[in-house]
Amino acid sequence: MSMKDYYVYCYLTENRTPYYVGMGRGNRAYRHCNSYDAPVPERDLIIILEDGLTQVSAWLREEIFIAIWGRKCDGGILDNKARGGAGWGGGSPATPERKRKISKANRGRKLTPEHKRKLSDAKKGKRQKPEHIKQRARNIYRSITLLSPKGDTVTFESSKACAKELSVDQSTISHLKRGKIKSVKGYKLA
Repeated sequence: MSMKDYYVYCYLTENRTPYYVGMGRGNRAYRHCNSYDAPVPERDLIIILEDGLTQVSAWLREEIFIAIWGRKCDGGILDNKARGGAGWGGGSPATPERKRKISKANRGRKLTPEHKRKLSDAKKGKRQKPEHIKQRARNIYRSITLLSPKGDTVTFESSKACAKELSVDQSTISHLKRGKIKSVKGYKLA
């Protein structure tokens, strides 16, 4: 593929009104990856607005076409979630309700060993910022006070010590502190 093999495309409704603008190369317009934004219409309802573009010029032209027709969330006619261009940025921000739905959908989700390996591989070789390391250490070694099943108040010097005493994983204590779970072996936050 050459440097000028990008294009800007548009999906049309049955009455030939644009409902989605995108940029890509190759078969992108005909095999759109994200059906959440816009389902791919029949071939005769897909038009190439401009072709022979570099990636940067395609981003700019995509932004211009989206600005001309406007996104529905901004009072326009397009189903695009983003404003187009180089970064995805500009999509609709997640509302608290949407965040709750996503959180609920992911709760209890088990990752496959392959998914865990891919996540691990993605993090390898990346250095963590010192302030993140310090914050994590502060959270681990901060004291925690719980109510025992008998109603007594028990203070542990750290989450780590609490996890060891209750014979649970440290992440379980973290979930308790963040309110993801209500109790651990009958112990609740005080």
